[in-house]
Amino acid sequence: MKKFKKFLTRNNKKLIVACSAGLILFALINIYFVVEVNIISNDECLWVSRKVSDDSTAIFFDHVKYKGVTWNAGIRNGDQLLKINDTPLPHVEIASKVLNEVREGDYAKYLVKSNGKIFTTNIYIKKLFVFPVFAQCLLGFFWILIGFVVLMAKPNGTIQKLFYGIGAALVLAASISILQAYTFIEKLPLGALVLIVISYLWSVSTCYLPFLMIYFFWVFPKKFKFIEKKSVIASLFIIPGIFSLFTFAIILLTFGFHTLDYTFFNTLITILTIIGAVINLAAYISLIINYKRLETKEEKKPVFIILGAFTLAMTASLYTSLVAPAITDTVFNSPEFYTPIILVSIFPLAFAYAIFKYQLMDVSVVIKNTITYGAATLSIAAIYFLVIYVIGQGLSQVITGAAEYQGIIAGVLFIVFALVFQSTKERCQDFITAKFYPEQLA
Repeated sequence: MKKFKKFLTRNNKKLIVACSAGLILFALINIYFVVEVNIISNDECLWVSRKVSDDSTAIFFDHVKYKGVTWNAGIRNGDQLLKINDTPLPHVEIASKVLNEVREGDYAKYLVKSNGKIFTTNIYIKKLFVFPVFAQCLLGFFWILIGFVVLMAKPNGTIQKLFYGIGAALVLAASISILQAYTFIEKLPLGALVLIVISYLWSVSTCYLPFLMIYFFWVFPKKFKFIEKKSVIASLFIIPGIFSLFTFAIILLTFGFHTLDYTFFNTLITILTIIGAVINLAAYISLIINYKRLETKEEKKPVFIILGAFTLAMTASLYTSLVAPAITDTVFNSPEFYTPIILVSIFPLAFAYAIFKYQLMDVSVVIKNTITYGAATLSIAAIYFLVIYVIGQGLSQVITGAAEYQGIIAGVLFIVFALVFQSTKERCQDFITAKFYPEQLA
């Protein structure tokens, strides 16, 4: 255990850089899935699942947009959706999966039952950009970038660790964008394993995120006395841990083993959303109280900026979750009303401004070295992997002309050259560390 602690102390900045690089890459993948992969098909209406007997449900149309693509195809509210492209639809999730495979601008064949008559019609398919998920991805990306600088400035600080933890949780929670594209993931090698890992990371991060947020604002900018109790701190980690295991189990039973109904999973998501909203509201109130506890104007200036950004983020969230659904019949008919949610991404940028402007969270002394050191380290890592990847791919094509073996040969060569060039990479890393943090190298 002592050796492990010494290893962490000796390599803490390298580990922070490596972890941050992985999280930043993960955040970019989340954004890519929202923008390119997980574009939801839109037929400008709402599907509602209703019971038609004790053991079966059916899908009915609701909120059909006037003169929208579904309306123009002759479908009205209350009509029943039987099939899409000749695929039976036992529940809404299967219908969404089938429709999402249709490209934008193409037509989907609907089998519809209306007033006792069954007919077939073609629906022109649009694509829906999901602004709330994109805002979540953007929020995580910005937060982890700022969190990297904050943690590098003071790796052992409680406030710094919590701030970084929030960024990590936001990035991993935004993996919902990947889970929503499960039909794409399933086709990849080891796709089932990837889905299980992403599901676990999403469960843990989603459950821990609000608790990390409330913990952070109980110690920032001033610590409340009650947070010094070990029982309070323990509960902030034990409770979300139990929630995360329960959530992960529900995901496996629903999507992996198909032993639970989808409505149960949707109910769980609603409960987690409500819990998160309540805790975030408590965090917001805690920041207001903490702001009032500050004595001088100099102390209040940076916190006021953060409080203003938090207020804007809370307002945007409340508008998107309460006001937008009330003034629109469904997001599929009026997606533009949900665009203000993008404003939540301003929250971490307010922290960044306060850090640069008012030297918040002990960052000012090392901020220049931190950014330069981190950029140099990330560059070395990127060049290292790029070089061995290019060499591995090139030699794999020279060694064998058979396409089915090129992937295996490339993988083996990647590992071989990674080991060969590892010492060179370490020497470059030590050189950079000696320039910026000579005491750590010593």
